[in-house]
Amino acid sequence: MASINKKRTRDKTLTGSQVQRQVDNPRLAIIPEADLNNRRIIELAIMQLAVDRAPGDEPLGDRFSAALERALDADPTMAIQMTLAVKLLSGKRYQIISDNPETIRRARAIAADIGASVEALEELDGMTRVIFKPANLL
Repeated sequence: MASINKKRTRDKTLTGSQVQRQVDNPRLAIIPEADLNNRRIIELAIMQLAVDRAPGDEPLGDRFSAALERALDADPTMAIQMTLAVKLLSGKRYQIISDNPETIRRARAIAADIGASVEALEELDGMTRVIFKPANLL
């Protein structure tokens, strides 16, 4: 068994304990009041990752579904930002292309709150393309 553990390939996704550390991350606790929506998005993304890792945990799935439904009722555009948060927390790069400066600003703010960085930023013909790099790849 020990040899099996040593041969594991590096998995860039967060383990259950890493997800819990993200939930307990002191940086989330100090997100300014104005960015409370960012905190909610990040917390929902962390909850989604927990549900993905424990598909048989029906109470957790039910809590997540109810929280997601309330959040999307309040802000239907939240789904895009939550996808960004889920991908970055999973250790994956994420790209967004938009002609809306507010969309880019919100994406950059959420990525910064997670600890991700901007890998590339391009502007062309009124469109902005941003590629975010997750914190675990910095």
